[in-house]
Amino acid sequence: REIVELDTNSDEKKNYRECAGIIKKYCEEAGLKVEIFDSKHEGIPQPNVVATMDVGAKTTILLCTHYDVVPPGDEEDWKFPPFKLTMQKDKAFGRGVSDDKGNVVAAVSAAKELIKKGTAKVNWKILISPNEEIGGEYGIDYLMNGPPKIRGDFGIVVDSGPEYVSVGASGVISGTITVHGTQGHAGYPFKFNNAIHLSVPLMQVMLDYVDVRRKVVSEFPAPPGSPHQTLWILNNCIQSRKQDKYNSRESRDIL
Repeated sequence: REIVELDTNSDEKKNYRECAGIIKKYCEEAGLKVEIFDSKHEGIPQPNVVATMDVGAKTTILLCTHYDVVPPGDEEDWKFPPFKLTMQKDKAFGRGVSDDKGNVVAAVSAAKELIKKGTAKVNWKILISPNEEIGGEYGIDYLMNGPPKIRGDFGIVVDSGPEYVSVGASGVISGTITVHGTQGHAGYPFKFNNAIHLSVPLMQVMLDYVDVRRKVVSEFPAPPGSPHQTLWILNNCIQSRKQDKYNSRESRDIL
């Protein structure tokens, strides 16, 4: 419940340290040895939690999970508050319940049960990272290829299905595009610059670029159910919020 109710969206990157601290506490209570590796970037903490269950086995399995989530968008559009765990019958609702905080809890709970019963036959390292939703460079990639140099014999990406392995989603570039127009009388629109009209050429260029990127063919297979056989480079612009001001008038007056 605690980690779901922390807003750890990958855009704002806030509450990462608090979330990692809560996860660390529960891992230690489960009997796991915990290390924190911070891949701090641009002054923003990005703590990676590595929780180890060492039973002295020759084989070590890596279980990869993450605690960052996709931004919720307009919270008014949610049936339940995104950052409050809501239980309804046998279902849990909240941002990150399925992707991927629920899997963090599942992995730690499974390790706790194995430790309690003493039935584990392999060592576990549970990798709980930020940054998965925007590429994984400061998450799983940092743990494997950065200074921590985490190693294992096998890996399970708890976030993926059995036929598809993914350790990082598409990267995101956030920014603001402002188109300046001039305000005027609604009866004389031709005398002023409409900001919507001025933005049309920009949007057309972006649409044309989508076709250019679509023609780039990758050698890597696409996930099951994709519209293409190989991976393609995404290039879509998503409006996070709008700032509009309307001045409308009826097309005709009836007296």
